[in-house]
Amino acid sequence: MKVVGIFDSIQGEGCNMGIPCTFVRLYGCNLNCSFCDEAAHRDEALIYECTPQEILTRCHYKLIVVTGGEPTLQAEELKHLIRMAQDKGHIVAIESNGTYEHYDELGCYVVVSPKADAMYAFFPMGVAELKYVVTTDFNADVAIPESVRKRFARRIWLQPCDYGDLQLNSAMKKKAVKIAMTDDRLRVGCQLHKILGVK
Repeated sequence: MKVVGIFDSIQGEGCNMGIPCTFVRLYGCNLNCSFCDEAAHRDEALIYECTPQEILTRCHYKLIVVTGGEPTLQAEELKHLIRMAQDKGHIVAIESNGTYEHYDELGCYVVVSPKADAMYAFFPMGVAELKYVVTTDFNADVAIPESVRKRFARRIWLQPCDYGDLQLNSAMKKKAVKIAMTDDRLRVGCQLHKILGVK
């Protein structure tokens, strides 16, 4: 598998927030979001090849979070890693952008963070929770239709975008809270790892 990083930390987002885990960051993404806060997944200089077995020797915690980039670009290898990890007693969660059509075949905990208008209505089976990045142009009425709010009630996170600008970041936090206050099926998230100053 093409890997750009394996490290221990806490899960800073979503329903598993605060749980110690090992992150496995895979190379590559099929999107190019202007607000992406993780450029490492595109850096070819950081790539190293690992077998699933080699990856698992570096996973020190029960929870393994596979992220990117977009981990499903390496779908067959990812499935093999998931099965091997589960056989060893691990819980595997993946973080995906919503463009994969077969999440139910992965058999693990899937968090989807849809990024484009075309994806907002596309949520196949197998997805456990949703995470929307609240940007300056984010429109919750378009992004989160009633059918999605019903299906994922209280598992829909509004994540304020980190623009690296205090004033703009503050505005996104207020925007996320304002949206959530209109519907108690929505939840405001934070990047706890950044607040605590860990990777």
